[in-house]
Amino acid sequence: MHTKKAGRHKSENPRTFDLPKTRLTREERRMIELKAVLHTKGNMAEYIRDLVLNDTRIPKPMPTCICGSTSLKIIYIDEEREVNVGNQDLILTLTGVPRSECSSCGRIMGDMRLAAKLENVLDEEILWRVNNHHIIPKQIEFNELVTLT
Repeated sequence: MHTKKAGRHKSENPRTFDLPKTRLTREERRMIELKAVLHTKGNMAEYIRDLVLNDTRIPKPMPTCICGSTSLKIIYIDEEREVNVGNQDLILTLTGVPRSECSSCGRIMGDMRLAAKLENVLDEEILWRVNNHHIIPKQIEFNELVTLT
């Protein structure tokens, strides 16, 4: 006889990742815990997911350019990335990537932390697609990576 396991049902998109430990002040912890109780009956994970899903802020440009100017704005560009799938190198276009453009010299700069994180996220996405027998697209929209589909 097969007995059903107790607990959460198997999800099509299971939650398998944990956020890294975050250091907070006593006041920050209290504020977050109280808001989680107010809005999600104390469910911290649900509260954080809700905040992230509803975050509509626009990226801020870098504070200064190499030329010394502080007049920068955010632009969105397309970038080509080379990805290796099996023994095959593919060119993947990542569209709508936020970058800072200097209004004085025209230089376009990217945030190194964002570039490193994008590299990791794209590697993870490609691996997931390969393992789940999904096609590897020639183009991925940056916004697809920062929203749930």
